[in-house]
Amino acid sequence: MTTEEAKSILQPFEINGQSPQHWFDIGCGSGTFTRALAELLPEGSTITAVDSNAAAMRNMPGTHAGVCIRMLVGDVAQIDFRKADGVLMANVLHFLKDQKIMLTRLAKCADHIILVEYDTDQARPPWVPFPVSRLKAAELFNSAGFIEVMDLGRRDSSYGPEELYGISCRSGRIA
Repeated sequence: MTTEEAKSILQPFEINGQSPQHWFDIGCGSGTFTRALAELLPEGSTITAVDSNAAAMRNMPGTHAGVCIRMLVGDVAQIDFRKADGVLMANVLHFLKDQKIMLTRLAKCADHIILVEYDTDQARPPWVPFPVSRLKAAELFNSAGFIEVMDLGRRDSSYGPEELYGISCRSGRIA
C-alpha cells in the first residue's frame, strides 16, 4: 500500500484546529500510515511511531510533511501511553488478544483513535489471529468508553477478500 492509498482511508478524519498536535502510531511497521497521518496533521506536530520490530522501522523518516516522527521500539501492550491528541492503530488491534483492555487504556490518554482493520470475523493465523470486523470494533470502542464512532474510508485489501475499513473514535473522557 502506498502513502496516498493509506491517506485515502484516513482523509475524512478532520483534525481539530491548526495547532501542533501529538499522536501515537501504534504498530507502525514501516510507516505507511505514519506518513499518511503526517500529511493530515498541522505542521509542527509530532508522531511517536511505536513498533516491536526495529528492523521494520529502519526506513522511517525523522520528519515528513513538516511533522516530527519519533520512533519507539517496544511491545504496545507494555508501553505507558502519555496524554496525546490521538492514536492511530492500523492493522495492529487484530494482533492483541485483550483488545478491550488496550482500548480502555487508550481512552484515558487520547481524545481520538483512528482504527484501520480488515472487515472480517474470521481468524487467519498468524496474520489476523484476533479479527476486528467493523461491527465488533464499534462494540469494543463503546464498551471501552468511547462515545462516538465515525466511518472514514474503505478500500480493497491486497491480502485477501476482506476490505480494509477506517473509523474514527472519540473518547468520552473530560479533557
